[in-house]
Amino acid sequence: MGENDEIPHISEDEVIEKAEGTSQKTDREKVLEELKAKVNKAVEEAPVEIYYREYGATREELITALEEQEQMKRLAPDAMVTLEAPPIRPGEIVIQNQAYYRDLVKMGRRKVYEANSVSIDEELIEQETDHIVNHELAHADVALEDPPLNVGYGIRFFRAVEYPELLMQSFLTYDGTLTVERRQRMSGAPSDGHSISDKIKSKTLQTDNS
Repeated sequence: MGENDEIPHISEDEVIEKAEGTSQKTDREKVLEELKAKVNKAVEEAPVEIYYREYGATREELITALEEQEQMKRLAPDAMVTLEAPPIRPGEIVIQNQAYYRDLVKMGRRKVYEANSVSIDEELIEQETDHIVNHELAHADVALEDPPLNVGYGIRFFRAVEYPELLMQSFLTYDGTLTVERRQRMSGAPSDGHSISDKIKSKTLQTDNS
């Protein structure tokens, strides 16, 4: 700048705007921050439930799955059924954007390790996250066939009556109308022995209050 050159005037607003611009978070960072806060809140609100470890499901989930199986058996494969997403309960987080589901599951698995005072194994968390997400997305693939359902991607935290540690489950919610045949494919996919449907088929469960 020459000796006689004028110093350009920069207003206070411009200085603040530039400073804020350099510190602004990306959209992804904002979403991840919100998810982290939701995970922390869900852990604090985690309910205590009866849990069947051999099924990987709570008593309520198993009763619901058995009731739905009986209902589907009475209907023709081309009959239409309507599914509605249940209200979000304490301990649960549901998102609509599939792109962030892996992030949510990974946060959840990490939180379980922390809450249970278990050494964090990053490689194991990655493996667990991949397995969970791939399993749920196989169900979602059927739900997103034409015409697609509205799919919610969720995790829930709870503590079992029989076990002191914090537990986490993954799940999907559905909104929309579809055939019984498609609903059965959604419940059974992937047929890898890990879905509640697969486990119910191979075991007998007593669901009364005794």
